[in-house]
Amino acid sequence: MTCRENVAVAVMFGNREQRESAKALGEAGRMLALVGLEHKADVLSSNLTVQERKRLEFARVLGTGARIVLLDEIFAGLVAEELRDAMNLFERVQKEIGFGALIVEHVMRPSSPCPSTSLWSRRHEDREGSPRTVVEDPAVIEAYLGVEAAHAAP
Repeated sequence: MTCRENVAVAVMFGNREQRESAKALGEAGRMLALVGLEHKADVLSSNLTVQERKRLEFARVLGTGARIVLLDEIFAGLVAEELRDAMNLFERVQKEIGFGALIVEHVMRPSSPCPSTSLWSRRHEDREGSPRTVVEDPAVIEAYLGVEAAHAAP
């Protein structure tokens, strides 16, 4: 399916319940524009790069009209520049259309687009706070990287 068709399915069968295909395709175009894929609307999704596929996944989620979304590893597999772009995109779209998000990531980054972070691990007690506070916590560093790393000079 094309990118537009992928998102139109989400529009048709998500919370929007827009069953008219022409209107769903139009709304899909709007969602693709939000994530910067309007120029790929008629491209087969199998021909997208990893970064573009992640944007398509995001557009599909947005197309459902969900007010709260669960995003699992949405930033995984991206190189540094792609990661910055993806995080900026997420923040911009979240502010523009407003939705709650629970993001599951296994690689912690101090520049996370989330105002609050919770770290859950079997190795130590849970941590909560800003992304920077959590990733710079010596107990977290020690649990993931070892004692030496926790006490190393910055």
